[in-house]
Amino acid sequence: MAFKFRRLIGPVIAGSALLALLYSAFDWFLVAGTGWLPLDKSVTDLVLPVVLAAAWVMVFVRPHIRALALREEWNLPLIYLFVAGLAVAAPTIAAQYYVDAAAGGVTHVTDVTRIPSAPHTRFYTVDQVCIAREQAGASPAVTPPSVFGHDASVDLYVVAPSCNGGGWIGYRYHTTIDPEFGEASTNAAYNKFAADAQKRFDAEDPAKYTYLERVGAGFDRRNFGKAIAASPLHGASQDVFLPHTGDVAARGRSLPMLVAAAFAGLNLLWLAMVLLTPLSRERPLDLPRDPNGQRPFQHVFVPTRASYGLPLLIDVNILVFLAMVLSGLGIASFQTDDLIAWGANSAQDLHGLGWLRLITSQFVHAGFAHIASNMYALVFMGLFLAPVMRNWGLIAAYLVCGLGGAIASAAMHPGVISVGASGAIMGLAGILLALFLFGDWRLMHAPRAIVTNVMLAVVLTLGQGFVIAEVDNAAHVGGLVTGFLLGIVLHYTSKRPEFPQTG
Repeated sequence: MAFKFRRLIGPVIAGSALLALLYSAFDWFLVAGTGWLPLDKSVTDLVLPVVLAAAWVMVFVRPHIRALALREEWNLPLIYLFVAGLAVAAPTIAAQYYVDAAAGGVTHVTDVTRIPSAPHTRFYTVDQVCIAREQAGASPAVTPPSVFGHDASVDLYVVAPSCNGGGWIGYRYHTTIDPEFGEASTNAAYNKFAADAQKRFDAEDPAKYTYLERVGAGFDRRNFGKAIAASPLHGASQDVFLPHTGDVAARGRSLPMLVAAAFAGLNLLWLAMVLLTPLSRERPLDLPRDPNGQRPFQHVFVPTRASYGLPLLIDVNILVFLAMVLSGLGIASFQTDDLIAWGANSAQDLHGLGWLRLITSQFVHAGFAHIASNMYALVFMGLFLAPVMRNWGLIAAYLVCGLGGAIASAAMHPGVISVGASGAIMGLAGILLALFLFGDWRLMHAPRAIVTNVMLAVVLTLGQGFVIAEVDNAAHVGGLVTGFLLGIVLHYTSKRPEFPQTG
């Protein structure tokens, strides 16, 4: 019992409390409260708390989790680590809602024109708000469908300058559109949405606004900036304020209870899980090391002299995604124009240096779910192929197969924006299938279950592409065919080693 409280329960409770307090102070004084660090809200409210919680659990909890008698075939150690990470991260994530609502200060002004000369705060109570509708600007923001849904997310950002200057009043209107029914249907749905947004904008009554909220750096601020650029007064002040009709003093009043509930509920769940699970008889206090002295997960993420091909491919994909997140593009999904700016594959842009998009698009992903699923598949295929192709061979195979998928995508769907590593991953699967079907000596000792799983992954991926119109199946097929042909070449150009005869 003492071991459980000292090594498993105590670190999770202490981590959830310390992270919530210290990180909230960081957010209050440097981000939400002062704006000294212009980070996107998705980064401060979700990404950083999750990363810090995961690091805490990996350092203080993971070395001791297998002291519990957990059935590995059911992946129970991983499930327990997930619950521990959730218990550490959730109170901090919930606390940021309160920080967002309460930090930043409040200043009273008689009208919006007084804001530039007033103290720089986040909220302003205003006696009078007047907007010049005729000089408004608008900019649409389209986020493509994800691999888990059919609908594209459409936001219309509208700004109207305040009368006689002082800043912009911003409005955001949202809808979802299913592009599966064709371009004409999609355009009709968008035009209807734009007309409805125009009616809602015309119906806005600034006299009812009680306070304004300054829009900080990040995803929304970038899109409001595009709307300002579309206004006749695009050279005016760039400050944007969201209007509110409630009581500024009441904002976030009930959120501390949410933080307390997240802290108590998840830590009690973790307490019960640990106390009800007996210790194993061997009581291993650390994860086993491999013959090279490394922990298993390091082979996947940490390049070494002996193994760097797969880690480099995974790390580059993750670093590109993190760079996109930290630049303020969001995290769950990215907009089409942002994907193009970061190197997405687009047939219309394949000229001059644009041909590099056939390569860069292999490392750009449309959102968190997209990169998470692709990196899982890349680890799966990469670990199978690493003993066969080694390091530079694996990197070259990834690029060549991804190139084949990108070319097929641009040829088959010239009007579609394509991103992701799935074409390259399908190519790696094609190499494995070719080597297996041709009886390559390097896979002679590989369990048939490996090839069965690879074939199942290929069938499921292609099947998903046929069912979901938004999935780029041309890239999948192009990568798979390229990889299969490459596997045939590898089989016939490699020499089987000759072993000395005994007897």
